Amino acid sequence: MKRFVISAVLFTFCLALPLPVMALRHKVKEYNYKETSVDMSKMQRIFIGGINLPTEEGALYGYEKADWIEMMAGLNQKLSRCVLDRDVTIAKDKDDVNTTGYDLYIKFQDVNIDYENYHLIVGIHFIDPKTNTKIAMIPARPYYGNDWGFKGFMNAALNQVCKKVQVEVNGESVKGRK
Repeated sequence: MKRFVISAVLFTFCLALPLPVMALRHKVKEYNYKETSVDMSKMQRIFIGGINLPTEEGALYGYEKADWIEMMAGLNQKLSRCVLDRDVTIAKDKDDVNTTGYDLYIKFQDVNIDYENYHLIVGIHFIDPKTNTKIAMIPARPYYGNDWGFKGFMNAALNQVCKKVQVEVNGESVKGRK
């Protein structure tokens, strides 16, 4: 009986120990506060460039080239929810940079994926399209996508990116908001 109790305690310890360690592995700090000093709250017409990954990366996940391009276009269309209550236009493809007539251009740079930790790494640049000058920038940092499958992971990570864009444009914290 004593041996059984000791074995059960050790077994339980072995099961419970990895859980906090695994949670820390994917822990990414969230920046749910405004970091830039520029007031973008009055900018109503916003052009958002896409999050573009090379089409060759689709083969890593078993996607055909056409399917990969379609999936990236679908994910980029979801960027329109980044800024609520504004006139938002999303780039049609990676070469679409026609920002004429817009108040703000949001460009994503240094986009890559940390496949080991399920992080989408993105730098966010806020550009005044009238003068073509960068007015603010969030450096490239990881956004964690806690979901199953590549598309789910990307959706979850883009939700985190959208939260950050919304905070910067609206100038308010998203604490407590989904």
